[in-house]
Amino acid sequence: MVCRRTILLIPALIAVVLGAQAQGSEPLSKEIFFITDNDNYLLQRRDGYYTNGFNLAYQRAVTPRKASTQKAIMRYELGQMIFNPWKYSIVDPEQMDRPFAGYLFVKLSRSRFFKNNANFQYGASLGLLGPSSGAQSVQRKYHSLINIYEVRGWGYQLRNEPSLNLHGQYTHPLYSKARLGEAVDLHAVARANIGNAFTNAAAGLFFRIGAMESSNQSVAWNSRIASSGQAFLRRSEFFVFFQPEIIYQAYNATLQGGMFLKNKGPVTASLNPLLYQHRVGFMYSSPRFGLSVGIIHRTKESKDMRRKENYGSLGMSYRIR
Repeated sequence: MVCRRTILLIPALIAVVLGAQAQGSEPLSKEIFFITDNDNYLLQRRDGYYTNGFNLAYQRAVTPRKASTQKAIMRYELGQMIFNPWKYSIVDPEQMDRPFAGYLFVKLSRSRFFKNNANFQYGASLGLLGPSSGAQSVQRKYHSLINIYEVRGWGYQLRNEPSLNLHGQYTHPLYSKARLGEAVDLHAVARANIGNAFTNAAAGLFFRIGAMESSNQSVAWNSRIASSGQAFLRRSEFFVFFQPEIIYQAYNATLQGGMFLKNKGPVTASLNPLLYQHRVGFMYSSPRFGLSVGIIHRTKESKDMRRKENYGSLGMSYRIR
């Protein structure tokens, strides 16, 4: 169970972001992100499956290469994902419904925003699965820092394998009108990953209601930066969102172990090829600061898993010239 200090820190951070004031009116062309995921953010009093993750990112607006592109953004990321079986105290491999696993990665991506409010993001990532990801050490130090239980089953984690993955996502407006009085919009979203860490595809919808900008300059798509001047309809955004999607997965190394390894580890899990997932939450942005708070629900990634999973996500960003 997450400690009281950690719970109290989250609203404090939100208050800081919401209370921050913009400075200057020149275009902001760069942005720094911190994103953290954790199942204990939902106060479930359990620790398992995708139990913790972080993402540090930096992005900058660049000059578009084609006339059809209204805006282009380069993004650089460092992230880690930590996975446990259904219960933190398990030390018997026979009771593990998914393996202990860690995944560490770096990612480079480029986003193109078109004049019709569609956008396309593509990129590649290099990753490390297994003990070399540092997941065991990070989880133990974090639990020690917040003074909670030790997770002792890491001796059964998956073996090391490096990975290369390609990523793509396309978003297209189904109902979107960029005007001051607009309160609702809807987009179709399709994405795919190909590689020896994750091979999957997803299709879904992204629904927003509230005070918002078009997708070309919204916190929803991390597109409030620009290489030259841009006119915003509003000084700030605040909206709630709902994003349901169906996912087909062909390979998941955090469940099945390294694709090219014969000895993948002492515990692996069978793949559930078809999943349902949704995200619900809110996003806020002032000229310089961004905030996103979400709850993610996902059906079983593996046929061996005992239950569905839920976790919380908190993201913050700061834009600079």
